[in-house]
Amino acid sequence: LAQERARQIAERFSFWLFRDEPRRSQLLNYYNENFCAIRPRHFDGSRMLLPGKDPNIKLQKHQLDAVKRIVHSKNILLAHQVGAGKTYVMAAAAMEMRRLGISKRNLFVVPNNILEQWHYEFTQLYPAAEVIVIEPKSFTPANRNRVLKQIIESDCDAIIMGYGSFSLIPLSRGERERELNAHLAQIAESMRSAVYSDAYIVLNRFASRIEHRLQKLWEEEQTLPKGAVFFDDLGIDTIFVDEAHNFKNISIETKHGSLPGLNPKGSKKCDDLMAKLRYIQRTHDGRGAVFATGTPITNSVSDMYTMQRYLGYEHMDELNLLEFDNWVKMFSEVTEEFEVEANGIGYRLRRRLSRYYNLPELSLLFSDIADLYFTPEDDKRIPHKVNYINCTVPASESLRKYIEELAVRAEEVKSGSVARTEDNMLKITTDGRKAALDMRLVNPEEPDNPNSKLNTCVENVFRIWSERDKLTQLVFLDQSTPKDGFNLYDDIKQKLILRGVPADEIAFVHDAVNDAMRTTLFNKVRKGRIRVLIGSTFKLGIGANVQNNLLAVHHLDIPWRPSDVTQREGRMLRQGNRNDEVMIYRYITNGSFDAYSWQLLENKQRFISQIVNGDCPSRSGDEVDEVVLTYSEVKSLAVGNPLIKRKIELETELQRKLVLKSKHERAKTEAAEQLLQLPAKNSELLKLRDILQKDMLLAEQNTGEGFSMMLAGENYTRRRDAGERLIELLAEHAFIREEKRIGTYRGFKLFLANDISGARRIFLLKGSGTYRSDLSESAMGIIARLDNVVNGLKTRLETTLGSIERMEQDEAELRSESEKPFPFETELTELRRELKRVNGELGML
Repeated sequence: LAQERARQIAERFSFWLFRDEPRRSQLLNYYNENFCAIRPRHFDGSRMLLPGKDPNIKLQKHQLDAVKRIVHSKNILLAHQVGAGKTYVMAAAAMEMRRLGISKRNLFVVPNNILEQWHYEFTQLYPAAEVIVIEPKSFTPANRNRVLKQIIESDCDAIIMGYGSFSLIPLSRGERERELNAHLAQIAESMRSAVYSDAYIVLNRFASRIEHRLQKLWEEEQTLPKGAVFFDDLGIDTIFVDEAHNFKNISIETKHGSLPGLNPKGSKKCDDLMAKLRYIQRTHDGRGAVFATGTPITNSVSDMYTMQRYLGYEHMDELNLLEFDNWVKMFSEVTEEFEVEANGIGYRLRRRLSRYYNLPELSLLFSDIADLYFTPEDDKRIPHKVNYINCTVPASESLRKYIEELAVRAEEVKSGSVARTEDNMLKITTDGRKAALDMRLVNPEEPDNPNSKLNTCVENVFRIWSERDKLTQLVFLDQSTPKDGFNLYDDIKQKLILRGVPADEIAFVHDAVNDAMRTTLFNKVRKGRIRVLIGSTFKLGIGANVQNNLLAVHHLDIPWRPSDVTQREGRMLRQGNRNDEVMIYRYITNGSFDAYSWQLLENKQRFISQIVNGDCPSRSGDEVDEVVLTYSEVKSLAVGNPLIKRKIELETELQRKLVLKSKHERAKTEAAEQLLQLPAKNSELLKLRDILQKDMLLAEQNTGEGFSMMLAGENYTRRRDAGERLIELLAEHAFIREEKRIGTYRGFKLFLANDISGARRIFLLKGSGTYRSDLSESAMGIIARLDNVVNGLKTRLETTLGSIERMEQDEAELRSESEKPFPFETELTELRRELKRVNGELGML
C-alpha cells in the first residue's frame, strides 16, 4: 500500500511539474542543453603512419580509427565486438602516444592467464618495442620492490602485468586519504538531502565504513617494508585495462541499499583500480585510461554508469550525475521483487532496477566515452559463414508431466497460496530449465532419455570428431558442473569415450585450477591435441583464446544473460580461426521453456545493441538481466498454446518496425538540421569562391618561366637549393610553438607551423586564404608539394563552384526528406493492436 501511494505521489508531482508552461519550457530547455547537445565523434585514422609497426601487419580501418580516437581522447572504452582485434589497437595507441610525448609510461593490466599472449601479440605488432612483463611468480613480496624500481629506472615502451600483480601495488597513504575523503564528502552531501530515515541509515553506514578504512590506513602503512615503492612513484601516465567488464564491481553509495548488479561494498580490486585511475586523471589533466571489452553491458544497463564513472568522471560531475542516485533519477526506476538468496535455497523481497528511461540521451552520454565497433557480416578475417543449427528434441512423457506441475506451481504463486520465499517464478524457471536439459537433474530416479538434449549433443560432438580430423569443439554447460557423484560433465565424457573418443582428447576447463594449467590446456586445444573442451560460461567463455581450429560451439543449456551468448560464441567468431565455415548448435526441447527463453535472450540482446549503438526505437525499456518467465508464459508453454508463438512473431516484427521508425525519425531530424544550415553553408561557399579566385590570380601574377623562392631574405632560383634551405630552417626552428614566417613563394607568404595536434610540422601558404602543405623527406619533394598546393587551387575552385550549383538541388531533397512520412505507420499501428489482443488472450496485459 505504501509503495502504491508513493507511486501515485510521483505521478501527481510529474503532472504538476509540467502543467505550467513557463516551468515546462525552462525544464525542457535545461534538459536539451545538457543531455541532447552531444554529437557522437567520428575519427579517421587512415592517414596514421604508426612508425615502428611491422609493415606486414595491416590494421583494419576500425582499428586505425580507434587508435586515433585514443590518441585524441582523455579516456576511452573500446567496446569492440569480441574478436575484433582490440589488443593491436591498444598496443598501437600506446606506442603512438609515447612517440608523440602524450604518455611516456604505459601500463597494461590484463587477465593473468593471457600475460604471455599479450606479450607475444604486442611484440609481433612492434618487433622493436621494449616491453616489461611482470610475471606473478616474480612479483613475490621479497622481489616486489626490486621489480618496481626496475620499472621506475626503465625507459620501456610498455609494462604488462596481470590483475593480481596490479592490485598488490599500493597507492601512498596521502593519495588514499584524498580519495576516501572525497567519497566521504559525497556521502555527507547525500545524507543532507536524504528524505527517508532508512536512506539516511544506509548512507550513514557507508560513511562509517569509509571512516573505518581511513583509520586503518595508518595500521596498513606500518606493515609495509621500509622504502616501499608506491603506485604514485612509478610515473604511469596511462593505464590500459583488458576485459574491463571484470572491474564493474565498484563500491556505489546509494540510498536504496543493496541492488542486484551493484555491491555497496564493492570489490577491493575494483576500488583499487578506481583510486589509481583517479590519481592519474587528477595529475594528467583528466586523461589516463583506456578500457577494452566486448561486452560493456553484462548484468544490467547500470553497467554503463560504472564505465561512465571510470572514464567520464569530469563530465558526469558537470551534469550532477556522479552520484548513483542522481543517475537513477534520470535514467531508471527502482521496484521491489522476489529474488533468490545467495545460497540458492531461500528467497527474499529485494529492490532492483527494473526499467530504464531517456534511453536516447543515455546512449549519447555513453557514446562520449565509448568507441563502438561490431564486425560486419562480410568481414573476411573471421569465419565468413556461420551455420546456426537448432537441434529440436521431443519432450518425454515425464517432462510433459513435470511442465504441467510447474504450471500448477505458477498458478499457486499467482494466487498467493504459497509463500514466495518457498516458491516463486525464478525457482520455477530454474527447475524448468533443468528438466528441459535432463530430467535426472530434477528427479535422480529418472532413466537416461536417449533422445534428450544431452544425448543429442553427444551424438553431434562424436560425429564432428570422427568426420573432421584435428578440428576442435567447445561444449558450454553452466549446470551440473564436475563434482563428486552424478553430474552431466562426467556423463558426457563417458559417453564420448564409449563411442571411441580418446579420454586425453576430452577435457573440462574446471580441471585447470591455476593460470599455468589454463595456459597449458588452451595450448593443447589450439594445437588440436584436445579436441573437445567442456566448460561453463564463467570459466570458458571469457578470456579463452582457443579459436585456431575451432569448428563448432554447442549451447547445451541456455545462458541466463545476453552477454553470456556473446562471450560463448566469441571464442570461435574471432580473428585467427582457420575455418571459413563454422557451426553453432542450440539445443531445444519441444514443449519446454527452451525456445521461448532463447527468444527472450535475443530480444534482450537486441535491446542492449540498440542502447549501445544509439538505435533506441523507444525512450524506455526493461532491464536486461536474467531471463525469468512470468506465470502466464509458463502456463501457455505448458498447454502448448499456439498464441505464445504468435506473440513471439509479433514482438519480433514490432521491434523491427520500431527500429526502422527510429532510423526514419533520425534521418528526418538530420535533414531538418542540414536544411537550417544551408544558408550559412551557401554563404561560406561563396566566400571560399571569392578567396580562391583571388589566390588563383595572385599565383598567375607571380609565376614566371624560372623558379624563384625568397627564404630568410635570400632569393633562391634553383629548386634543390631552396628545398635544402627549407630543411635547414626546419632544424633551426625545431621547437617553435607559434607560426614562423620564413619566406615568400609564388606571391604567397610562407610559414612554418605545427598541425592542429601539435605533433607534426607543416608549411602554410597564406594569400587571401591559408593552405597547408605537408613535409617531405627530400628537398625536391618539399618544393613539389608546395607546387601541388598552389596548382591545386583550380581544382578546389571547380569543386566549390559545383557545390554552389548543387545547393538548390540539395535544398529540395532535404526538404522532401524532412517532411517524408513513415511508410510503415499503418502496419506499426496494426502490429500494436494485434499484440495487445494476443497478450490479452494470454493474460499477459
